[in-house]
Amino acid sequence: IPEHIEINAMMLRRTSEGGYRLGLGEAAATQYLAVAYFENEPYETGLDQPPVPPAIGERYLQLPPLDPRIPALGADWTREALTALGKARAIESRLRSTYGYTLEMRGKASADPLAYFLFERRRGHCEYFASAMTVLLRSAGIPARMATGFLGGTFNPISGQYVVRASDAHAWVEAFLPGWGWATFDPTPPDTNVPSTAPASTTGNEETTFDHENDGKDPFEILEKQAEEGPPEYNS
Repeated sequence: IPEHIEINAMMLRRTSEGGYRLGLGEAAATQYLAVAYFENEPYETGLDQPPVPPAIGERYLQLPPLDPRIPALGADWTREALTALGKARAIESRLRSTYGYTLEMRGKASADPLAYFLFERRRGHCEYFASAMTVLLRSAGIPARMATGFLGGTFNPISGQYVVRASDAHAWVEAFLPGWGWATFDPTPPDTNVPSTAPASTTGNEETTFDHENDGKDPFEILEKQAEEGPPEYNS
């Protein structure tokens, strides 16, 4: 949550999900400055945890009809965990350690992309991993949501600003932990392959893919490193 926001707009509205939206007709040429603290690492708050607030559970525990193997998989992965944080870390760890990262998504179309990813393909990019963890968490009774945005960027010495490109796009997971609140998890494993030159999108029966340069990297490590180093120095 930002501690301070400066924006050249007449109206800025905070949504019930904690996001921010402009008033109608104010999106053009909008500039803003937001200041926020880094999120603390969640820790166990004990086995006697408070219940999930009804408004949170009603919205973030919803699930569509699922392949029955999906909740069974989540139950197997979390069977030794006693708390919501323990279950979230177990799911995150399994996805990062037993599945692979790839941008090469060419292949047959599937009527159930999530089940195909979890039980057959077992490789994908960050949207697959974030979607899988969100559904597995909800199946385990833990409110969760998938978040998308940008991670990293390149410093431009001329403008004094960081340039954020489509290749910096990333997806991660936010889980609601009783007694703690929303916490961030990143189930996408590192890319161990040679950097891909796959096109930004595909056509026909192939699935849309994105060149996510920072997939598999810890978002907070990247941002903390940039904050510590500051803008790079250039010789005149």
